Amino acid sequence: MYYCLQCQPGFRAALLTFCLWEAAFGSTFDTHTLSLFGGATASSVGRGEVWRLVTAGFLHCSLIHITANCICLLSIGSVVERALGRLRTFSIYLISTIAGFSGAVLVSPAAVTVGASCGLCGLLGALLVTDLRDGVGWTKQQWSWLL
Repeated sequence: MYYCLQCQPGFRAALLTFCLWEAAFGSTFDTHTLSLFGGATASSVGRGEVWRLVTAGFLHCSLIHITANCICLLSIGSVVERALGRLRTFSIYLISTIAGFSGAVLVSPAAVTVGASCGLCGLLGALLVTDLRDGVGWTKQQWSWLL
């Protein structure tokens, strides 16, 4: 985990940006604000704003939300990146994000959805497949912590 924090300045920048955003504009629990800044809703995606299927994955509704997602991304993403490389890891994350938010707007059309959980679930699936296939993923202790 220390390795991840050392080599990923982007995560620290994301947390700092979110903290400054919260200080300047207040909480993002407001669904109108989340929608305004790119949260995925069925009505907006239905109007052709498909870019929201990507931007929603980078929006978070609270400091706890982004912190938890960053910790999970550091834990899971670094292992997947070492096993599959940066380009494949990014591709899995992006495709999972788009697919996850596509499903979310179908299942819950009235909700504004945000967060990195869709991409994280895709990375977790990639980690599981990589670990089963190559045995280069996590130890039993790490899997038990996750599950």
